[in-house]
Amino acid sequence: MSLRRPIRAMVVQTAAVCTIVGGVVSPLLANIYLHELDFFVEQLRENFDKGEHRRNNRAYFRHASKLRRLKLQISQLREKGQNDEASDLVFKHDELRAEMIKMPSVDWMDPGFKRLRYIRYADDFLIGIIGSKEDARGIMAQVKEFLHSALNLNVSTEKSGVRKASHGARFLGYDVQVYTGKHRVRYKLGRGRPALARTLVEKTQISVPHEKVQAFAKRHGYGTHATLDATHRTELLHLDDIEIVKVYNAEFRGFAAYYALAFDVKRKLSKLGLLWSSSLFKTLAHKHRSSVRAIIDKVKVQPGVHVVRETVNGKVIEVNVWKLADLKRKLIFENIDNIPRTSDLRLSRTSLAQRRAAERCTHCSTTQGPFHLHHTNPVRTIKRTGLDKLRQARARKVISLCTPCHRLRHSGQLPDLRSSR
Repeated sequence: MSLRRPIRAMVVQTAAVCTIVGGVVSPLLANIYLHELDFFVEQLRENFDKGEHRRNNRAYFRHASKLRRLKLQISQLREKGQNDEASDLVFKHDELRAEMIKMPSVDWMDPGFKRLRYIRYADDFLIGIIGSKEDARGIMAQVKEFLHSALNLNVSTEKSGVRKASHGARFLGYDVQVYTGKHRVRYKLGRGRPALARTLVEKTQISVPHEKVQAFAKRHGYGTHATLDATHRTELLHLDDIEIVKVYNAEFRGFAAYYALAFDVKRKLSKLGLLWSSSLFKTLAHKHRSSVRAIIDKVKVQPGVHVVRETVNGKVIEVNVWKLADLKRKLIFENIDNIPRTSDLRLSRTSLAQRRAAERCTHCSTTQGPFHLHHTNPVRTIKRTGLDKLRQARARKVISLCTPCHRLRHSGQLPDLRSSR
């Protein structure tokens, strides 16, 4: 996702609008249809790339030569004992050095050095240009013409345009831009001469957009991100404690894993993590009609580690509360687009703890799973609606059946289990 070579000039961002929108096969069909675009941009790159290296910045090296001469004069004056004259030159030396540090050592806008880099995901793509604004506009015009004439596609006017690299562009939910660091590191030249070097110069970086974090917190009902005012989630109160924790874990872990490639992911999501955990503990406190402090003390194992436990049929089930420190930032490209399906937990008619504790069939007493949790009372008999109906459905009597017995029960070949109530 990140571009390997720095982008110095403009970024062209274009999104082709395919006729098929949504659905699981849309990215696949977009890859097939836009395969010709990949070849077209590759030809543009071969014709656009120019030069091996940038030429040196003459002003930078003129300053470097002056600094060397000043250093020599300062050392000579100090050897003669003329410290006042040397101090004046030191002041001049520092001013000249401060100016040189702000200058690039090469000419970023060298017309003899050009590069084009291209990346595409489904029907969204980004083109990085090392060159002038006219070069970027020319490339964008050629791509638009190819999409319209060869592929009969139009371009999204909202997402497309020419962007300055330092201002960045939005691509797949990330902000892509170049960054120059202000820090300097000391190193030694030949014969042990000390020198300073910049740490990051026009480095391409991807970061987490702040508005994406705020929208995520609002969408899931954690509370107000700006003020860290957390709220509990009423729609989860019918779930068991471990189910509530798993819903929260899946949401935050999935969001953090998607942005794991960003260099500032933990810094940008640290505040969201505080809001998220506060909302989680408030939801548990509201469910048990207790205080947040009492809930935290109950689930706290050690500083920063919280474990929620449920006991069903003598079996203890534990779920750790996920935290941002557990995020692994290594590049994982498998299942990166999978969206957490928390609806399987939120809308389930059986408890997760009950499903995990099912180890024996009630009818034949076999221990060979898998097991199905069968309700002895049909859900159609429940007259309530909404969350009340879901709460009552989960409160029904449940028995564990193996797969063969479960099939026999639904075919009417097992005795009516409602008589055992």
